[in-house]
Amino acid sequence: MGPRLLLWLAVLAVGLSAQETPVFQVDVDVVQIFAAVRDRDGRVATDLSREDFVLELDGAPQEIRYFARQSDLPLTIGILVDTSLSQRRLMKDQRTASVRFLRQVLRPDVDQAFVIRFDREAELVQDVTGTAELIEKALSGLDVPSPFDRRRRLLPEDVASHQFPGRRRRAPGSRGPARVAGTVLYDAVFLAAEDVLSSQTGRKALVLLSDGVDVGSKVSLGTAIESAQRHDAIVYSVRYYDRKAYARFGGRGGKSETTLTRLADESGGRMFEVSDKLPLERIFTTIQEELRNQYSIGFVPSDTARAGYRKIQLRTIDTRLKVQTRDGYYADHPPAKAR
Repeated sequence: MGPRLLLWLAVLAVGLSAQETPVFQVDVDVVQIFAAVRDRDGRVATDLSREDFVLELDGAPQEIRYFARQSDLPLTIGILVDTSLSQRRLMKDQRTASVRFLRQVLRPDVDQAFVIRFDREAELVQDVTGTAELIEKALSGLDVPSPFDRRRRLLPEDVASHQFPGRRRRAPGSRGPARVAGTVLYDAVFLAAEDVLSSQTGRKALVLLSDGVDVGSKVSLGTAIESAQRHDAIVYSVRYYDRKAYARFGGRGGKSETTLTRLADESGGRMFEVSDKLPLERIFTTIQEELRNQYSIGFVPSDTARAGYRKIQLRTIDTRLKVQTRDGYYADHPPAKAR
């Protein structure tokens, strides 16, 4: 489906002032993006207008046709938690902070959430729901697998039906120990986007809690990023790692920081690293603030003939402000028609 507009225009019109209400046209191809803006001190800028932004597509100026200081669109948010052995000592903090975060960010009867855990396999432990009790139960039950756990946990059948490139699934009744080591981070992001968020409308976000190390994924980092981009998923990467767990390896997880940064930056999110100065609770507060203060921007590409990945550049006239948004979208499918 990509970032093309579906129900967004109808919902958007409700929240606009008379001066901002767009005139909708039939058969207009519209691309939608969300953006958060902060000043040099890190404060969210919430009072900008359409005229404050400059938009380009592949270097060509674009007219912003639809604009709103929007925080009312329904939100579907996925919590992706790394439950590999290296995270054992961090699980309690992750569970507690995640529950508090969702209590604050989810609006009853409006927003929804789901939970995926991943270590040697990815598992949807709670499908999309607006029931807070179900989400909290799923998060509270998260733990790392025992080194002696022989179970091979798979996604429920409705989600596991998506075939990974080259993925092999154990035949029913087969014997032999399951692979214990592994952290299929890329697979978890891929599944969240392809098998869960692809059927959702409105705003979509993933909060990824991990040390950033991937071991054993069937898909590549590039494929995971592309899936998030195609299904409008903003990824907030939270790098949380146990220094003691990595001390014996003499490092901090290799390229893990770069991995989490790419996932966030290329989808329009941010990468955070938990530290004494920046605890997990404070990071969740920042993410919540951004999700509640996003600008909705729609434009009609001046050149609709080009297919493939198209680069978006969005900035403000005020160079002191920093704009955070996706860096592009895929135009290999015909855009939806705004009506």
